[in-house]
Amino acid sequence: MRLRQLEDLSLGARVITAIGILLACLIALMLLIFLIDREAGAEISVVPVPPPSPWDAHLIELDREALDSAYQDQIKHLFHTWLRDDVSSHAVRLQNGARRTRAAYIQARIAIEKR
Repeated sequence: MRLRQLEDLSLGARVITAIGILLACLIALMLLIFLIDREAGAEISVVPVPPPSPWDAHLIELDREALDSAYQDQIKHLFHTWLRDDVSSHAVRLQNGARRTRAAYIQARIAIEKR
C-alpha cells in the first residue's frame, strides 16, 4: 500500500488529515497528563508523628522562628517584584499574595501551637 503525497490530496482530505493528527496528539497528551497526575498522587503520604522527645520545646521554637523568617522572606519577595516591575496591576497581585501569605502563616502557626 502506497501513501499518497500531501500535495495529491484535496483540500477536504488535508483538513480531515490535519484534524486527525491534532486529535491523536491531544489524546496522547491527555493520556500523558493522566499518567503523570496518577503517579504524583500516589507518592503523597502522611509522615507519622515522631514520639515525644526532650527536644520538642526547642524544636517548636525553631519552627516558630522558621515560620517568621519564611513569612518575612515571602513578603519581601512580593514587594521586590512589585517595585521591580512597576506595573499598576502588580499592586493587586501584591495584595492577593500578601493575603495568601498571611493566611498560610496563620494556618501554620495554629498547627505549631497545637503541638
